[in-house]
Amino acid sequence: SVRGEAWLHSAQQQRLYSPFAARLVELPAEGPVRAGGRLVLLDSPDTRSRAEQAGILAAALALQRDQSVGRRGDAAERAVRLGEQLARQLAELGAERGELARLELTADFDGQVVDLDPELRPGGWVSANEPIAMVIDPDAWVVDAMVEQRDLERVRIGAPVTFYRRGDWEVLEGEVVAIDSARAQRLPDAMLAADRGGRIPVLRGDDGRETPRDALYRVRIRIDGSPSQPRSGLGSVRIEGEPRSLLGEAFRTVAAVLVRESGF
Repeated sequence: SVRGEAWLHSAQQQRLYSPFAARLVELPAEGPVRAGGRLVLLDSPDTRSRAEQAGILAAALALQRDQSVGRRGDAAERAVRLGEQLARQLAELGAERGELARLELTADFDGQVVDLDPELRPGGWVSANEPIAMVIDPDAWVVDAMVEQRDLERVRIGAPVTFYRRGDWEVLEGEVVAIDSARAQRLPDAMLAADRGGRIPVLRGDDGRETPRDALYRVRIRIDGSPSQPRSGLGSVRIEGEPRSLLGEAFRTVAAVLVRESGF
């Protein structure tokens, strides 16, 4: 069998966060939600103030332009300038209203709200990209397993898989549905990293990005049924893999040495 560290999560999930620093107005309760339903309402006093100012200026420019239309000489030229200023002001108004619209977070699909931050309260502030809650599909679950390069060829689509959730050691069954052909440049979830509670050693770049230290490949597994608790979690998998050929393994080892020594 082939083993690897793994991350269990809903097959469909939507992270809820503020697009920029804003004040909380409404928060959802954990539980079922319908697609399109409003979950979180935020407010930005600065953005709202800019939108109101832009609206007032646009209305004033529109009035002045209308009063100048149809006149001759300087008044006609003034009407053209006012029209240009009005267009710019309306564009600014539209941009500010667009920012305000981003502060209403709705559900992308029918699902369930989970992982609501218990510290958040209406009236409080959240920073940009600060997690608020998550929407998941509680009826469809997958596992992203990280498999070593030497074991990858033994994994086949449709192979039976057993997932062992760490902590409560719940056991879930499933099957392989996808195998990445390229080495993973990042982990499916940061919690898999050894310095975050997982067991996979990582290298941290100058930009703070974490990369698996070893050559690992992601294997996607579809879980039969649902876990007892609708929450993501760390664990490990046992994949029913093809038997390893000792002769083939020796040949690949020698070939790898020859390629390395030849400089290719």
